[in-house]
Amino acid sequence: ERITGKIAKTGEAISIEMIETDDVLAELGRMKTRQWVIGFALEAHNPRENALQKLRAKNCNWIVLNAPSAIGSETNSVELIDQTGSVVQSWDGTKTAVAQQLIAWVDGSTEHH
Repeated sequence: ERITGKIAKTGEAISIEMIETDDVLAELGRMKTRQWVIGFALEAHNPRENALQKLRAKNCNWIVLNAPSAIGSETNSVELIDQTGSVVQSWDGTKTAVAQQLIAWVDGSTEHH
């Protein structure tokens, strides 16, 4: 039930049921023809292995692996992993700088393909 505005106090417990969002990345991977799909994975356990499984399951060309330390932080350290499981790039710094480096890498890669 969707409620607009404030919920009146009743003294009763309030529970919230959450529903998963659609898997946008998997859908993009299913639909792709000639375009590239880069996914993002935040993994705590077996990070590279789990990121590679996600890359393959969702039909990505590359996946950006983040560490849980990125949550709530101004900085980030990421690895860009290809379909063979190789780390093709890694960046660290502010999240803005990391994003700019990723965009520059994609832009440079499109010139060569």
